[in-house]
Amino acid sequence: MLLLSHLSGAGGTISISYCSRRFLTSVLPVFLLLAASLNLAGQAASPGYRENSAQPSSSGANTSRTRTVTHAKPAVPNNGQPLTAHEKFNVALDYTLSPLEFGAAFAKAGITEVVSPSRRYGRSAGAFAEQFGAAYADEATGNMFRQFIYPTLFHQDPRYFRKGHGSMSSRLEYAFSRVFITPSDSGKTEFNWSVVLGSTSSRVISNFYYPPAARSAGITATDIGLSLLYQGIANSFQEFMPALNRRLSHRIRIGP
Repeated sequence: MLLLSHLSGAGGTISISYCSRRFLTSVLPVFLLLAASLNLAGQAASPGYRENSAQPSSSGANTSRTRTVTHAKPAVPNNGQPLTAHEKFNVALDYTLSPLEFGAAFAKAGITEVVSPSRRYGRSAGAFAEQFGAAYADEATGNMFRQFIYPTLFHQDPRYFRKGHGSMSSRLEYAFSRVFITPSDSGKTEFNWSVVLGSTSSRVISNFYYPPAARSAGITATDIGLSLLYQGIANSFQEFMPALNRRLSHRIRIGP
């Protein structure tokens, strides 16, 4: 359990743990937005950020330029080139700044208010905002650990490579197995240290800003297991999303 330290001052006491929690839940999102701006500004000049022109259309005209770095690809990479550290950072940043991440954080904050009293910061609108900030900090730190820091240290590819064929059960089994199995930068299959250690590190860090009642060893271990389960669910979405998009596009017709 985190020990609460205090600084004495003329106007009273200032809780260091409270300041740390406020920093993570308020300043971290601003820092990530600033990092995104700096990253986007430096992409054009970065030798590690590759762009390829899209294939010509049937009319002979080229479509817009597309990025090489994607989050989900077929099970076998086409170019055989490992991601640079800069590109792994791009993957983590893209996940973190995705609208889906903000939606996931909002949903997590709402669910926490209902089913997890030990994590609540209170019942007011301000307390819910703090709950949302904590949930988003979970997403942000998890992405940075899983998609950038540990993949760079262990030379692993942070992307999910789709199987793309076979029965639904076999593809679900494949998606969940990728939580523990991943390709290395050299193409070898190995244990997915990036996701396992990334989820663990993110949850341990969250003990600095979650309420004291949510910092026990049992709750921390349970949350790490749930985080790995969520990773399997996220992989499943990536596995089947292209097929779902195709079905929806066939059903939706846009008139002239």
